[in-house]
Amino acid sequence: MGKTIGFGTSILVTVLIVVSTLVPQPIAGEEKRGPYLDVIRMETRTSMETGIGDVAAGKLDMFLFPAPSKVYDGLPADKKEALNLIRSAAGYYSLIFNPVHDPGSKYVVTVDGEEFFNPLLLERLGLR
Repeated sequence: MGKTIGFGTSILVTVLIVVSTLVPQPIAGEEKRGPYLDVIRMETRTSMETGIGDVAAGKLDMFLFPAPSKVYDGLPADKKEALNLIRSAAGYYSLIFNPVHDPGSKYVVTVDGEEFFNPLLLERLGLR
């Protein structure tokens, strides 16, 4: 014959189930998020070594420039440990147009006493 659970035991089990669902349980691996950013400050570093060194020293949060592994090989061990490297495939292309001209002329620039026409300043090209 089957045993029946007593009334008190069934009430206790029901209360435990209800209470366990009301108390928020932390999920394993759940990360704590902070507030949204108010300001993002962008800074420029003129060399990879300076940018990587500033990240390792804590002066920058990140340095977004692809650097070859030989740059990291020359770093001291303490700086390597301070970095979190993310492997990625990256490329960078830049088009730099020269907008220089003499103060009195719209399309001419004088270099070492010689005048040169700067075609990049033509408005029809749309590069200005």
